[in-house]
Amino acid sequence: MRGLKMSGALYNFFRDQGSIIAGVLALIAGWIAYRAGHVQATATKNAAVIQIEAAQRRDERELDDLRKSLAIELRQVVPIMLGVHKYLKDLSNKNEVVITSRMIEYSPSIPIPRVYLGKAHKISLLGNDGMDIMIIYNLVEGARDRLNKLARYYRTPDNISHDIVNKVALYCLEICAYARGVLPRIKNRDSSV
Repeated sequence: MRGLKMSGALYNFFRDQGSIIAGVLALIAGWIAYRAGHVQATATKNAAVIQIEAAQRRDERELDDLRKSLAIELRQVVPIMLGVHKYLKDLSNKNEVVITSRMIEYSPSIPIPRVYLGKAHKISLLGNDGMDIMIIYNLVEGARDRLNKLARYYRTPDNISHDIVNKVALYCLEICAYARGVLPRIKNRDSSV
């Protein structure tokens, strides 16, 4: 009987030790699961940061491309506006010449802005520069409209007033002066700084 009591005590001892070992193994497994979750969370956070930084760089590149494209287009429009000014100013200074609508039609053609019209929905991203760009394009559109009215709808198409032609010429010059102050800011802006 004594052997049975001893083996029962031995059995209880190993059973208690097995519970302790199982508890320790459960704690180790829990710690490993916690570390794995923590490592995964850190990796996910780092991946999100990398994605956000990549998106910001992409947005900055797009904004820089927009700025450069608009600057290129404006650098083409402004000299044409200066040419229109010179042409109209020369006409208005010839007092002995009768200015006709056909003469107005021969003035340099103001191009339709392709970049501006295609990217108008993004202009606000340029902030104050965007507002200045919109002002220039609206002024250019106003000049195109004035020339069109002089050429097609003036009440006496074969005798357009020298004073009115001079006013349109000065309007074109004002556009050039305004653009002169805006263009250096647009083409030299580095959005990554």
